[in-house]
Amino acid sequence: MRKSNQQSHLPISGAGALRGHAGEMYVTAELMRRGWLAAMTARGSRSFDVLARRVDAPVFTAIRVKTGDSAQGAFLWIAKKDGTLFLDLSEMGDFTVIVDLPLEGNPIFYVLPTTVLDDHLRTNHAEWLKKPGAKGQRHSPDTKMRALWFDQRTDQIGHGYLIKFGQYRDAWNLLDGK
Repeated sequence: MRKSNQQSHLPISGAGALRGHAGEMYVTAELMRRGWLAAMTARGSRSFDVLARRVDAPVFTAIRVKTGDSAQGAFLWIAKKDGTLFLDLSEMGDFTVIVDLPLEGNPIFYVLPTTVLDDHLRTNHAEWLKKPGAKGQRHSPDTKMRALWFDQRTDQIGHGYLIKFGQYRDAWNLLDGK
């Protein structure tokens, strides 16, 4: 019998990767349902997870997918050594779909321009660096982890994204430039 992974509740090791892959498949399926030709990129691609083109218009988009379960904790990103969060970041046609994939029920999608997400993660990190830690110590500027919690606690840094990103819930129309 395999060990249970308590964090994701998937019954095998590598469950986080499986959850991430499932999120990419959900995004691809949802795009196709909405009239896009969509394909997942090769595993381990450096920037994007899904590439898509409208069936009925010459609209292309590149999508990064972040999958998690808001009931289990934060959605996490790791900055590169130079502080970059998203490789090949572009103002046009570059979106992130955050997939809140609960243990039961349907996924919840937040569709937003990657530049918006990048701004939030950078602003939160800058605010966090200004505030003292639990024991009054300075936070380390070398910390690479960035986190967002999809909860309603807007009084804490990095929290409240259930409200702050409410406008992006199922905002698939943004991919069309609308």
